[in-house]
Amino acid sequence: MFISCTNSVAEDAGTTKGESTTTREVTLKLSEEQVTTSTAPIVRAVAPKSYYAINVYLKKGDGYEKFAYGLFDSAKDTKIVLQEGKKYKFECVKVENYKDTVYHDGVSYLRPFRVNGKPGALTNTFVYSKNVNNDEMTEGVFSLTDTTTTRYPRVYTNYGELVDYDPATADSATIPLRRSYFGIHFVVEPPKDGYVVFRYLENYSFVVHAGDATYDQNEIYTFHQIVNSTKEDYGGNIKLYSDWYSSNGTVIRDTTLIPITRNTITTANVTLHGSTPAGIGVSEEDGPMGNQTVDIRIVGGKE
Repeated sequence: MFISCTNSVAEDAGTTKGESTTTREVTLKLSEEQVTTSTAPIVRAVAPKSYYAINVYLKKGDGYEKFAYGLFDSAKDTKIVLQEGKKYKFECVKVENYKDTVYHDGVSYLRPFRVNGKPGALTNTFVYSKNVNNDEMTEGVFSLTDTTTTRYPRVYTNYGELVDYDPATADSATIPLRRSYFGIHFVVEPPKDGYVVFRYLENYSFVVHAGDATYDQNEIYTFHQIVNSTKEDYGGNIKLYSDWYSSNGTVIRDTTLIPITRNTITTANVTLHGSTPAGIGVSEEDGPMGNQTVDIRIVGGKE
């Protein structure tokens, strides 16, 4: 759809006095990364609530300046008026709620959807501005409550950008989105004596007692470096802390490393051998792309 306009809309679209005022309404399309079933950590039976934070920039010389921003909960509403002949950059963060949800009170949305350090608003429209935008959406800090934040929320996060788009070329622009999360699958054989407390990723923990069934838990977590973590094979190691408390009062505290990779489930098989804690041994085995396994053997005293 072509629109010839002047005044506020033309100015919002980046037009300066004396320039052509031919603009076009552009529909933004989001193309999500295609993956095989083996790389999907969790099968979602019900579609979760999704949010789309989008920033639009106008190219000026060798750089870009702020142009518009918006927070949406419907991808079909992402339409914007742009000036033909100029170039624009789009960046988008898509967040799907899972075990955790992005905090809002129905009106105000907190991290990562704050605007200029203040609560953001779900408008399902673009706001034209050269001064403010969704400036916290790639920081990787998520609000779980009005006072609690985390860097590793249990949500599905995708990020993508499109550069040098000229609306004269088409009436739609596709932003390719890539996953910014990883999975950990803990399979823990209970100890024969006492209990073990496991801690990881700053504020996550679980406990396995003697006599329990095998602990088998699969979770996904968003990386806190949203942009970098969309790169192929992005990852590293996280620390798994284990505190083994035996019935005779012995306590052994140890740490081992678990490798994590973007868009990949790491299965951590933990076995506890012996009647008392003694230490941790680690062997790592890489499986097909999308899966990797770490065998963690905690060796105790004489069995």
